[in-house]
Amino acid sequence: MKVNKVELVVAALILALTTAIATGYINLPFAALSSVVPIVILVIASIGAFSVAPAVGISLFLLTAVLLFKRNVDKTLSSANSTYGAISIPAQALVGAAVPHTTVHSGPRQYDQFQETDGNNPLHIETFEPAPYGDEQGSPVDGQYPKEEARATTSAESVDYTYRPDADTGDNTFTRIGPNIDEKATLLKY
Repeated sequence: MKVNKVELVVAALILALTTAIATGYINLPFAALSSVVPIVILVIASIGAFSVAPAVGISLFLLTAVLLFKRNVDKTLSSANSTYGAISIPAQALVGAAVPHTTVHSGPRQYDQFQETDGNNPLHIETFEPAPYGDEQGSPVDGQYPKEEARATTSAESVDYTYRPDADTGDNTFTRIGPNIDEKATLLKY
């Protein structure tokens, strides 16, 4: 296979340009990268160059990939530094938004200011009745503990334990328990 020196020089120049753009030595304006037209032209040129000179075509594909990556990075950084939120969000209509407080802080509310205690609230409960206990005779329902019966009690006893470590505690020597796997592996060999 004969190597064309012109092809190698052009491929090396394109790769040098690609490296300079990727490392930031050459800064292309964002307007040049934001359009789709240069990218489409580079893709078509790289396909055409690949059929004639494969090294040039591959280096043009790499240049296209670096330009697309650079465009995406610049677009992300420009959107992060935008003033969209600072300008557009305060200009939006506040439909159904929370009503601002009349003071900087809110003090404690009185009991009758809570919605749960408001008499006009349909969920307002006038009185509190404890849960029913047992049946009409006062005996507990199945599953309830009888209130009047004495609870089970026991006397607490104190037991002292003395911890004494084994003789080999803290020793890192390996002691095998059970069959030796090495002997088993030798038996399974062909």
